Amino acid sequence: MAKRASAPRFSDDLLQRVVRGRDRQGWSVRETVEQLGLTDWRVRDVLRRHDTGRPLCADGKHAKVDRATTKLTADAKAWVRLTLENAPRMHSDELALRLYETLPSVFDGPPSEDAINRAVRAMGFTCKKATRVSVSMRAVEREAYWRAITLIFQPSQLIFTDETYVVRHLESLCQLSSRLPQNASTGERLKGRAPEGQRFTVRYLDARGQKVAAIPVMSLAGVLDWYITTESVTSELYEEFFHQCVLPHVQPFPGPHSVVVLDQASTHMRQRLRRAVERLGGHVLFLAPHCPMDNPEEYLNGWLKGWLKRHSKEAEYAHLSNPELVHEALQQVPPNAARGWFIDAGY
Repeated sequence: MAKRASAPRFSDDLLQRVVRGRDRQGWSVRETVEQLGLTDWRVRDVLRRHDTGRPLCADGKHAKVDRATTKLTADAKAWVRLTLENAPRMHSDELALRLYETLPSVFDGPPSEDAINRAVRAMGFTCKKATRVSVSMRAVEREAYWRAITLIFQPSQLIFTDETYVVRHLESLCQLSSRLPQNASTGERLKGRAPEGQRFTVRYLDARGQKVAAIPVMSLAGVLDWYITTESVTSELYEEFFHQCVLPHVQPFPGPHSVVVLDQASTHMRQRLRRAVERLGGHVLFLAPHCPMDNPEEYLNGWLKGWLKRHSKEAEYAHLSNPELVHEALQQVPPNAARGWFIDAGY
């Protein structure tokens, strides 16, 4: 039997050069790999261990941590809970280092990430993708909307519609197809911890989308119809879509599909649209301003963009145009997905 190769030995000086290269010379991970001849994962591991105060043995293996020093006391757990409530994006290694700096008399060294993760899970916090909440959201109007939904209307009566700009071109989707831990344009972390059953929310400034535009029509029964265009969605174009794709599905109140829910975009506020629905015996209900999280169609739009990322290469090989690709994606929506999206939105 061939003898198993032993782990490579790394001198303390070499490990310090990794840290000095980043802190003093501004080396990236790739530049450190090229300069010192180490592997990518070794460089990242050395830097992470250095940043969290964890020692490394000379043979490149992590120093064994005394498990007795990694058990969190009641004070340490209270500090972790308070820290996560104020800084939910903080990683486990950052929590360990901050905790050691805050309570140095409790630990011989920074507690292990496993100890932090066990304590966090025991507190009921889980890691999840951030739900963006606009700084312009009006809480009073949102409460009034949900009061109407709770007391007057039923989920089966609701029809949602909203435009989304899903893609510029196939090449951009190919570049975005890899999963990134951070927002590529801002460096903002996309995940954080929050108690189970609660969303992790972040505030953002509203930004306009890009073409191609898709305007699906969705109810509890699923995606009823859609409209796809490469033009900007003007009031005239939206009115054309409304008569073509929405009105044929409207039923008299209080039957199913009898309430059309719109956001307060200027293209949706025309009185002619409201009168057209009321002539059919239905009602028009408006979401509170800057509250897309109350629209189940936002989940459909997210699913749509994910589908486009996963299948952009196939579409490129099949020579599908962008509108054809979006049309194909909307045909692939799972039949029971709408019910789950309604539940996720709170209906």
